[in-house]
Amino acid sequence: MSLQGMTESVGDEAELFRLSAAERRRAPGPRVWAGLALLLAGLALIAIGGCFLIGVLEFHRMRGTAGGPGDSLEGFFLVNLYMLAYANFLGAVLLLLLGARGLLKLMREASTPPAA
Repeated sequence: MSLQGMTESVGDEAELFRLSAAERRRAPGPRVWAGLALLLAGLALIAIGGCFLIGVLEFHRMRGTAGGPGDSLEGFFLVNLYMLAYANFLGAVLLLLLGARGLLKLMREASTPPAA
């Protein structure tokens, strides 16, 4: 194969990847994956928040019914566990809303016919 033939084939392949900005924006693939990643990250944050709450339950189980209010270090530990759990749940709600909004917007764009 000659050098000229190779440059022509590279030029043809380059034309395939030269999409206008509007055509690239309409390509739903990357946006679908981004929305899916947001939804999965939200679900993972819910699971992690649940792990923090399991830590709270385990702390109360080990402490039992005996004992008074405990010392300030125990209270600090419990407050931190609760704050981490609720921060995870808040982040999960945010990610789930963003992911669902993006995917619904993508579905609305796909259902409307393009303007001629």
